[in-house]
Amino acid sequence: MKKTIFFNWKMNPESKNKAKRLAEVVKEAKKNSNFKVVICPPFVYLENLIKEFKEIEFGAQNCFWEEKGSFTGEISCKMLKSLGVKFVILGHSERKKYFKETNKEIAKKMISVIENKLTPILCVGETLKERKKGLTKKTLKKQLLDSLKEVFNLKFKNFRLIIAYEPIWAIGVGKTCKVKDALEVICYLKKILLDFFPSSSLLFLYGGSINSKNISLFLKEKEIDGVLVGRASLKEKEIVLMLS
Repeated sequence: MKKTIFFNWKMNPESKNKAKRLAEVVKEAKKNSNFKVVICPPFVYLENLIKEFKEIEFGAQNCFWEEKGSFTGEISCKMLKSLGVKFVILGHSERKKYFKETNKEIAKKMISVIENKLTPILCVGETLKERKKGLTKKTLKKQLLDSLKEVFNLKFKNFRLIIAYEPIWAIGVGKTCKVKDALEVICYLKKILLDFFPSSSLLFLYGGSINSKNISLFLKEKEIDGVLVGRASLKEKEIVLMLS
């Protein structure tokens, strides 16, 4: 199975022309790449990019759990699916930090994503304070089980669950978790989930200041199925190097 590189553009770039340019760079670099690539741009760019770049799969950075209604500013999974979106990022640390998103809310979004036959990318991660106190595993286990609480009670078939380990202390600050530490966490998370899901339905990513200099260190590991890239996915040279 090909390793997958997810590009999370966050609230970037600032215009549709720049978004198109980045997608063109990905398209060209992908021609000579052995990786599967998924771009997660802002909502406003999704429709045009999906129509124009058939060779690339696309994901959304968030969603709401209701299908329709009086929820100003929200986007439903049904809307995303109608555009051709395949993946949805859930529980990113920035959603929790800036928008006070809770595990309970993430759990409701998770159900909507799976019911609409989209693939969730569930982000989990610990703060530097939690890490220093030796609370990494305890913190991640709670995030994982709370966010998947509703899923455990349902009998879904043929769905895929992607878990992205993103140590909060490494996001956007240029720090990278050591590969051996990331592997230890991912193996721990996998052990928990194998009690509930078949291994064939699970994929595990590492995210946290991934760039062209360190991406190969993580992708060469058997237990790591791919990476979630933030800042580096907005730089043309980095895109080309990461996909080479």
